[in-house]
Amino acid sequence: MQKGPSAWQSFDLDTARYLAQYTDAPVVALVEKLPWAFTPKGLDRIAEFAKIISSWKDLYIAGPAAFLESSGISWDEKEIADMGGFIDAKDLARETHARGMELSPYTFYDSHQDMGYLCTATSGTTFCPRNRKEELFYFFELGVDYLFVENIVEASTLRLEYNNMLK
Repeated sequence: MQKGPSAWQSFDLDTARYLAQYTDAPVVALVEKLPWAFTPKGLDRIAEFAKIISSWKDLYIAGPAAFLESSGISWDEKEIADMGGFIDAKDLARETHARGMELSPYTFYDSHQDMGYLCTATSGTTFCPRNRKEELFYFFELGVDYLFVENIVEASTLRLEYNNMLK
């Protein structure tokens, strides 16, 4: 019997760090409400144990500061500055890859559902997807490694369309 790929994931970074010491399976750090994690030094810390980082998709459009603020999460400005400042939304994938990690944003809903982006309710972002195709193409262009999707057929079809466009 052939074994398929597997990974351990946890929102608790202490648990993720512990798991990384005792398994060969990749560890996924689920990071959403930790402001320091979206700084250069924060990504360095996570890369010490995680192979994949996974965050809510809006972080990659609105950016960490706008997303955290809209979620009611505060941060210490000096701590964030000392850690290199927040990484721009469009640079998060590149910075994650530079540290040897992969990226898996979540959750991409079915196209019959609201995409749920902060940019639809506020202004200030340079890009706000209007439909599922724009949304997924944006993430493909960022270079994300995985997507947590609710409609795999739709996402696979759009991935094929994107790949064909590159030919």
